[in-house]
Amino acid sequence: MTELATWDRSHGELVDCKCSPWDDADRRPSHADRRNFLRRALVAKELNDALRWSAIPEKIRTTQEELRRLAA
Repeated sequence: MTELATWDRSHGELVDCKCSPWDDADRRPSHADRRNFLRRALVAKELNDALRWSAIPEKIRTTQEELRRLAA
């Protein structure tokens, strides 16, 4: 299911090396990268649905993005 759900995603969407600068950014996405992408997407969707994203001030959105990144 993970592979199927992320099949048409770009390399940049799947591989996130911000937290591990030693990682090779050009490597092909692993299954863990795909799972992490899905986890981030699901958390973002839940938060967006719960908080009505457009009504939130920019500072809170930035903080929410950072918290979502740390949670994933």
